[in-house]
Amino acid sequence: MNDSRTRIIMTAAALVLGSVGLALLFAPHETSVYVSGSATSEAAGQLVSAGFLALAVVNWIGRGAVYGGIYGRPIVLGNFLFGFILGTTSLRAALESGGAVWALAEYGVLHTAAFSWMLLRSSPTREGVRSGS
Repeated sequence: MNDSRTRIIMTAAALVLGSVGLALLFAPHETSVYVSGSATSEAAGQLVSAGFLALAVVNWIGRGAVYGGIYGRPIVLGNFLFGFILGTTSLRAALESGGAVWALAEYGVLHTAAFSWMLLRSSPTREGVRSGS
């Protein structure tokens, strides 16, 4: 049961991060104006898209792996850190200016919560992988 939940989390994260990454890669100016209300340089948007797309690919490729306890810890920790930084930074920006940045803040909090659960839960059980005992 836990394996299906982690697969859903990994797949959803990959799809969301990939969508945002592609939007930033191919329309960086328009995306930054929509989200923050101010334009950033195309290069900055495309550099940010590299991080989103890289994490999306890692999540997509690893969506069938075992996560929890010591299994997949670097991937889960990387996602947790990404969500935490995205959530806190976006929340601060949303409180200052409002707008579509709230969507990023909400996603960051949700992303952090999901990967916190994966990070802190006990070792999963799956064929060939023992439980914590």
